[in-house]
Amino acid sequence: MRRPAAALLLALATAFPTPARAWNKPGHMLTGAIAYYQLRDRDPAAIPAIIALLQHHRAWPMWMDSLAHDPTAGPQDRDLFVFMYAARFPDDFKGMPDYDKARYDPQHYVDFPFKPAGQPSSVHTQPPEPVNVLEALPEHLRVLHDPHASLEAKAFALSFVFHLVGDVHQPLHAAQLFTTDYPTGDAGGNLVWVTVPGNARPWRLHGLWDGMVINSYSFGRIDAAARTLLSEPAMRRAAFPQLADHDPRHWARNESYVLAVRRAYLNGALQGGTSEATAKPVPPGYMSAAQATADGRIVLAGYRISDLLGARF
Repeated sequence: MRRPAAALLLALATAFPTPARAWNKPGHMLTGAIAYYQLRDRDPAAIPAIIALLQHHRAWPMWMDSLAHDPTAGPQDRDLFVFMYAARFPDDFKGMPDYDKARYDPQHYVDFPFKPAGQPSSVHTQPPEPVNVLEALPEHLRVLHDPHASLEAKAFALSFVFHLVGDVHQPLHAAQLFTTDYPTGDAGGNLVWVTVPGNARPWRLHGLWDGMVINSYSFGRIDAAARTLLSEPAMRRAAFPQLADHDPRHWARNESYVLAVRRAYLNGALQGGTSEATAKPVPPGYMSAAQATADGRIVLAGYRISDLLGARF
């Protein structure tokens, strides 16, 4: 899904550079759409079983209301629509009265430390928090298959499986920078401020990556984006030999962390500010390389969601 620079900047203008630890909601909806299309083509019997369980989800009435009021969707789109909304639910959950921030916020990421070469010995890294996405994902899978869990609990866990598989593929969900400017870490790029060509607005590096692929909430536009990505030769399953690796720890450490170091932090060479006022421009070519990386991670996440669910439903 190649886009000219002007269109990319227009899309970025709709994102919010606030502290967050996730692909944005449209990005998660896109992973849900890709997972749906993969299951439809490879394991269609899994779809009605997944939908039957998600009908017990606490958000099902809200999803059906959203479907009824989305001018780009119709009743025939229900299952695809639900896949999209299940994938974004853990972010929607953050706005609900019973959301436990201390419990759920750390479940979206794992901060493997990155200390660039040349940093002084006075800079000390910190290990990932004990509660993280690599601990949370197996727990939600356990609940999903617990014969004693309620259908509502299983549906809730299933939406987190959708979401956390997506999260672990965002490079800045798997790394934290430690330097003299960030002696206690940069919170996965949330404390690094940059600007992009043609747009003077400062961006948190993490927020920039969160919205790299898509920022529209329109069902129709997200559906079209999923179809476009899946039609590209570079995004087909054969282009991802890493699909043979089924270990989320490897997805985070061997893939996302490595891409964060190389593509997001440029091996430590990226110059960013510590505040909006000191934001620095990303170098030439940064945005196109970042978008290509993000596109690939979104698609791979969708494939892995479909594979994980196809093996369990």
